[in-house]
Amino acid sequence: MIGLAREYENTPRALAYQLSFLGKAYTQLASRHRVAASALERRQQKQLTFDGHFSDWIFRACEFSAQAERLLALEVELARSSGVTWEEIASVLGVSRQAAWDRFANQARWEKSRRVSHLRAARRAELLRELRDRIDGSEEELLALQEWLGKRDGAR
Repeated sequence: MIGLAREYENTPRALAYQLSFLGKAYTQLASRHRVAASALERRQQKQLTFDGHFSDWIFRACEFSAQAERLLALEVELARSSGVTWEEIASVLGVSRQAAWDRFANQARWEKSRRVSHLRAARRAELLRELRDRIDGSEEELLALQEWLGKRDGAR
């Protein structure tokens, strides 16, 4: 699972580290795609499968999306703390000043709701993938486990 280190530190150095970490994760995923493509081309593999390829690739892409959104919010927060106006931020994003403010002004609310829901979903998906790999359970058993995990998270 991708995690941003020094999550609450918002400095240019911390953002550089986070961008580097995310870049390495993208490179790893690209490598997995190249290996699969080579296996297909050499006919060592007939097709790509959900369990062998797509479940991991989609999971990683979802993580990248959440991390990219978080990095964007941190960049905006850093810019604002350095005196950049909402109008300047809005022009870079190609939106109105009001739209930029609505999206990024209340980081505490955004951070808590967005990060917690993404992390919970990602952890649940990762746990299910690990369990599927470790046990030889039927599809029905895995669906029952997924339903149980959903009810457990809903009770919190």
